[in-house]
Amino acid sequence: QAMMTPHSHVVVASSEVVCCATAAIVWLHGFGDGPESWAHEFELLQRELPSVHWVFLRAPNLPQTFDCGERWLGWGDYHKSECTRVGTRDYESDEVVAVSVVHAAHRVLDDLVSIQGVPAGRIFVGGFSMGAAAAAEIALTYPRGHVGGLAMLNGWLPPRARAALLQPTAVGLAGPPPRTLVTHGTKDTQVGFDAGVEAVRLLRAAGMRVRFEAQHGDGHLESAYGEG
Repeated sequence: QAMMTPHSHVVVASSEVVCCATAAIVWLHGFGDGPESWAHEFELLQRELPSVHWVFLRAPNLPQTFDCGERWLGWGDYHKSECTRVGTRDYESDEVVAVSVVHAAHRVLDDLVSIQGVPAGRIFVGGFSMGAAAAAEIALTYPRGHVGGLAMLNGWLPPRARAALLQPTAVGLAGPPPRTLVTHGTKDTQVGFDAGVEAVRLLRAAGMRVRFEAQHGDGHLESAYGEG
């Protein structure tokens, strides 16, 4: 299985006028995409937040079951080319977010804490589509404590993320739970709107602080690259 390689990520270091980063944002792109497009999308915020260290992760090149083993940049293995809705094969799959990806991302967070000196509670993890699913699992299973924030743009909660919410330590015992933003287009035909609604329900049931924004009438890309 291909692995994420640190040199392939897009890293935007905090401004040289500050001695060190006071916060960090780790972002995961969607399936078949790369980190460059999102680094470009966030250029304005990067200038407005000079003390923030940005890491735009690049997915490994993995064989995809839906495409007869052809390799795509992705955070795991898609089994079907259909819309990912609650109860579908990929929604219930442990393979849609690879364990190796989660472990590699946790090492990135470890480096931000140990090398950059950013407290775990000042690290924000977010992503789009499959990247949002991976971001949720990365944030909710991080063993060094709660991250500060989670953003899910047109994504869903994969099985291990859902399981993490049921653990006794999920909320309240390791600092405040991450503030969470979930956005989803109501006309999304790639990741069903029901998957976003269910993510909000499960997160809130676990005691998470969740802000939910529905982009009415928007599809998958329109809502994420627009208001989302």
